[in-house]
Amino acid sequence: MRPVLAVTVLILATLSHLRSLEWNSEERLWASAVRTGPLMPRSHLCLGLAHKDRQDWIAAHEAFARCRDLAVDQHNASLASRCWNNLGSLSLTLGQLDLAEMAYSQSLLLVPGYPDAMANMASVWLERGDTAAAIKGYREVLEMLPWHAQTWTNLSLALAGRDSAGAAAATAKAEKLMAR
Repeated sequence: MRPVLAVTVLILATLSHLRSLEWNSEERLWASAVRTGPLMPRSHLCLGLAHKDRQDWIAAHEAFARCRDLAVDQHNASLASRCWNNLGSLSLTLGQLDLAEMAYSQSLLLVPGYPDAMANMASVWLERGDTAAAIKGYREVLEMLPWHAQTWTNLSLALAGRDSAGAAAATAKAEKLMAR
């Protein structure tokens, strides 16, 4: 009986070790989740975020696009909106402002008032030089999420050339929130 128990323990220990190797990074964890549940859009979203963190833009785009398609097929507007928002963020990072704006617009069509997409759209406007629209957009987001440090930072940047006191106040608010 002891040899059977020893072999069983050895097999379980080996399987556990193999699983821990697979889960030693976010990317591997979510790649495994996508392999075991290829029709689960949230796994594709998380895999895309892991790729994005590694700055693997192509792999991130593929994962976000797959998430979007699955979420739309499953009538999950909230998740599809997040995927569109992340596709827009990739485009904004790569300087593709038209694609970013289109993606954020799609995100907001699915979930009107989605703060992340609104803040990101304001960043597109700021990149295009429409500072007034950007400031208005950031302020609308901050009405909903007054604790959002990144939006305070972005507002500070938008105000920098127009309202130095307002920019300083926004910077101070962002720094206070980030210190928490």
